[in-house]
Amino acid sequence: MGVDPSMLSMSLVGVVCQRLMRRICQNRKMEYRESPEVLEELQLAEALLEAALYKGAGCEACDDEGYRGRVAVCEFWEPTGEVKDVISNDPDDRKIRSMAFGAGLKPLAADAIREAAFRLTVMNIMHG
Repeated sequence: MGVDPSMLSMSLVGVVCQRLMRRICQNRKMEYRESPEVLEELQLAEALLEAALYKGAGCEACDDEGYRGRVAVCEFWEPTGEVKDVISNDPDDRKIRSMAFGAGLKPLAADAIREAAFRLTVMNIMHG
């Protein structure tokens, strides 16, 4: 992008990533089991094979789509001084990403899984 890495590292306060996912209509929802193929592709634990997940069954309130509204899934990362030094001196994206996850950054998919567990969205939206 043509930004001086040292200027970026001095200015960087945090990084936010978000995606809006369809919210399950709460008027009529039904339990389902996600397919092993989807869980494998999403790299989820086998324990979720038996997990109770929900999807919208469709009703008048949601025009028979099963979804009504959106729910945000987010990740937020606040870089440490060590990461800012790396950005200034050696802005290698793989190294920065590795340091971020090493410092506890949870990927966007983890928040989406949490939302599915709270029965607000469905797993197959992440897949598609």
